[in-house]
Amino acid sequence: MALVVGTDSYITLVEAEAYLANEINTTAWDALDDDTKENYLRVAYQYMQMLDMTVPDPTPTCVKNSQAIMANIDVNNGLSMSLGTTQGDISSVTADVVSVTYQDGTAKTASRYDPRVKTCLSSYGAMFSANKSPRLVRT
Repeated sequence: MALVVGTDSYITLVEAEAYLANEINTTAWDALDDDTKENYLRVAYQYMQMLDMTVPDPTPTCVKNSQAIMANIDVNNGLSMSLGTTQGDISSVTADVVSVTYQDGTAKTASRYDPRVKTCLSSYGAMFSANKSPRLVRT
């Protein structure tokens, strides 16, 4: 299903492709089919929606570009585990000591928020504070 700007995206796939054509480290993005790229853009949009920001209409270019950057970061780092067939699949989780083991034996710790994304989205009220993250309290 195609992206619907204003409903599940700030940016069209064509706009994202044009922006990312000038970025480095887009080999994995370039190898994806259009449906998968749109799914990554939707995930980025969902994360942007959680930042409590007010985006004016028309959507500023830096907001659109931020969504493309976040989608590319996600592709490169396997942050959205459900989108890949095996990349990033979790093989075990231990809650007592909070440990996650991936099938490939690695852990992903990359941030979705490139400094350019933070700069842009902060100007529209986005909050990147650690206080916004849920805390795990062991009792």
